[in-house]
Amino acid sequence: MDYNFHPTQKIKKQKDGSMLVNFKACGEKEIIWHVFKWGKGCKINKPESLKETYKNYLKENLNNY
Repeated sequence: MDYNFHPTQKIKKQKDGSMLVNFKACGEKEIIWHVFKWGKGCKINKPESLKETYKNYLKENLNNY
């Protein structure tokens, strides 16, 4: 709750103990960078197009290994 990673972030604690983080980004690349950094501790809720972009990004990178 106290970690400030982005100047526009708004954090709301959920009943299940998770946190919903909203922020304004410069585009999908910035968002994907943050999500990748957090790993399995992060989930994209919406938009669906961002979820698909992130899945494709992960698949493309796995092809390197």
